[in-house]
Amino acid sequence: VHEFCAMGVSSSFSVLLVFLWSTVCYFNSLYGDLVHDDVFAIIDNLDVRPSSSASQLFSNDFWGTPMTSNTSHKSYRPVCVLTFRLNYWLHELEPWGYHVVNVLLHSAVCVTVLYFCVRHVFGQLRPAVLTSLMFAAHPVHTEAVSGVVGRADVLSLLFFLAALLSYIRCVDGSIVSSTNASAMEADEDVILFPATRSVVLLAVTALCGTAAMLTKETGITVFGVCVAYDVFIACRRGIDRLWMVQDLAFLWKHGRPLIYRTAFLSFVVLLLLAFRLKMLHGHAPSFTDQENPAAFAEQISTRGLTYSYLYVFNVWLLLAPVTLSYDWALGSIPLVESITDVRNLATLVFIITLCSLCVRCLKLKSSYDAKVLTMGLSVLVIPFLPASNLFFRVGFVVAERVLYIPRFVACVQCSDIRI
Repeated sequence: VHEFCAMGVSSSFSVLLVFLWSTVCYFNSLYGDLVHDDVFAIIDNLDVRPSSSASQLFSNDFWGTPMTSNTSHKSYRPVCVLTFRLNYWLHELEPWGYHVVNVLLHSAVCVTVLYFCVRHVFGQLRPAVLTSLMFAAHPVHTEAVSGVVGRADVLSLLFFLAALLSYIRCVDGSIVSSTNASAMEADEDVILFPATRSVVLLAVTALCGTAAMLTKETGITVFGVCVAYDVFIACRRGIDRLWMVQDLAFLWKHGRPLIYRTAFLSFVVLLLLAFRLKMLHGHAPSFTDQENPAAFAEQISTRGLTYSYLYVFNVWLLLAPVTLSYDWALGSIPLVESITDVRNLATLVFIITLCSLCVRCLKLKSSYDAKVLTMGLSVLVIPFLPASNLFFRVGFVVAERVLYIPRFVACVQCSDIRI
């Protein structure tokens, strides 16, 4: 914060602009009620009430059902429920207070995005402000900000960014402007594998990442993003040199800081996954075909084609959020049951585009733009993986709230005209 404020009056004005803009965009939500999932997560959730034991919210799911129950949704988000409990303690079930906190958290995220872009993406204020303003006003955030249960996604991104910022300072690296990048490429004495600047900052990264996961399950993906940053940005020169010499002894001799940091983050992830699996108590969450029809399709081809199209559908929501819905269940998106379905063309274009971006990264692997693009793709894809149905079945077809984190990078890429 001190570094940001030291940039001058223009930065202070930019912070105020982004804060006010993000607040005004969702000001009308302050008059909203507690509806849909808010009813189950707050009104009917006894864990929100101070009269119940605070320890129960650490053994119950997001909706107040014991994690040991077969009827539990298995969504474990005690940090978010704790904020609901604080809201109830202040004003009980008055809806305005819950909405105020959501809007303020969204504004805090937007200001953090501004800081991140100034310090570690563009190195200048104008494109960073543009990115923050686009992120603040993007329509796809409506469900996450206006719906109180969407606080899990908003608060999780706040912890997500805190963990990523801490890790960047830990490795003493930065994504800088193209001008500075060119100067760095001319410096042959640049360190190939930066040392760990502070063990404390590494610990802060682990704590913030853990808080992000305990707020929303997708928060755990920040550790994958940190590793991607370390490999493709902070240690990009070392990785390029390793690719040329193709000698693992070179990696062990010069790249031990990277190895140690990656091993530490991997150990943290394994601990968190073990804890999360333990909290399932041997029972996986159960969903119905109305919640996720593709997961219950008899034909494997139908599941594959539909899931592939849903990825395109999510990308389209980021690029052109013309039609939005708080619930895309109950057959609102028909299954792709035939290879002749015209929607497969959109899937094909998406695959070709994604492959083209990956090929570009490989061909320009020594350039700054390719590294930023690779990092952008990592942050765009990794946080979405838990909702992709690739590793386990999820309880929705499309959920706009899960796009809250990926949209951050999409705004960055839109503002970076060089890419």
